[in-house]
Amino acid sequence: MINKASLYPLFGDYLKATETEGWMLKHDSRNNITLINSPHQDIFKNDNEAWDFMIKKAMSGSIIHVEMIQFLKSVNHDEFCLWINDIKIYRDYQFLLPVDPNMKKVIFNRLSLDISDSKFNI
Repeated sequence: MINKASLYPLFGDYLKATETEGWMLKHDSRNNITLINSPHQDIFKNDNEAWDFMIKKAMSGSIIHVEMIQFLKSVNHDEFCLWINDIKIYRDYQFLLPVDPNMKKVIFNRLSLDISDSKFNI
């Protein structure tokens, strides 16, 4: 069970999103908060698809998804780095990245990636 206080002020929006979008947060075996495919809904086949959805929504500018990624980075940095890193974003989501370098910076900021550490010239 997730400590609701740790999600404040996201909790209300988080709850609405998990009820309709097919993802949720839970504690893993090491008691870290992790993003998973909701077992209560039949929207995604697996956690990979749930993360893919979360990343695309954040890249498009959805505030709840941007804030959820920032929250996950703060509470489970290892999982964040597994799913969100500059190489993965360029490899798997390049079609969503704008040509304009300033907009690329905006998207990297949305995903809580440190642009100064990027291996790509932005």
